[in-house]
Amino acid sequence: MIRYYDDNCNPYADGDPTLFSPTALGFTFVIWVIVFFCVFKGVKSSSYIVWITVPLPIVFIIAMIIGNS
Repeated sequence: MIRYYDDNCNPYADGDPTLFSPTALGFTFVIWVIVFFCVFKGVKSSSYIVWITVPLPIVFIIAMIIGNS
């Protein structure tokens, strides 16, 4: 068995990092479906998406600032 090491020459603690992840595949598929439906109607639907995607990172930053204090 080949052991893989991180940048500090320590063996990975969580097991083999090269294993196939069905969870990652599923989430990638979900993201592609969301992107498809966002782009499907074109520019007309993108204005509604911007209403969510612009303020959402600001809300997350505020939540992280409040959570760390």
